[in-house]
Amino acid sequence: MTGKRVSEMSDAEIRELAGARPGTCTAHAAAMADELAALAGWIDAQLDNDRADRQYVCEETELRLHEIAARLASRALSPAGAATLGQALADAVAYRDPAGDCTGCEAHPAGLCEDHAEDLDRADAYLKVAAALGIEVER
Repeated sequence: MTGKRVSEMSDAEIRELAGARPGTCTAHAAAMADELAALAGWIDAQLDNDRADRQYVCEETELRLHEIAARLASRALSPAGAATLGQALADAVAYRDPAGDCTGCEAHPAGLCEDHAEDLDRADAYLKVAAALGIEVER
């Protein structure tokens, strides 16, 4: 299968490729294969069109991949698992919140030292993961 575009693969090859990942159940592998095959077909159709806006295709592909990831992740997590993961992500975000006095923040022209800026970036990354999984996390 190496070197083939997804759109050139048979359904069986796509299912085999998706199911080859450790820990992927057959039903989820089939759903993943169907979702990705549909996206690949859409991308191929767009790129075959000489008038297609490549930037639009990239942005739409990114959006659709995030939607697929969220749907697939929600299938893999039980409600209790999603609640536990949501709490863990909320704890991680709270831990990265720069609270208290910081001489570095006070001295920095932007009001935020480099370490605390990195903490906020990490908290934002945690929130993006939660959003991709369809889990609401309060900041």
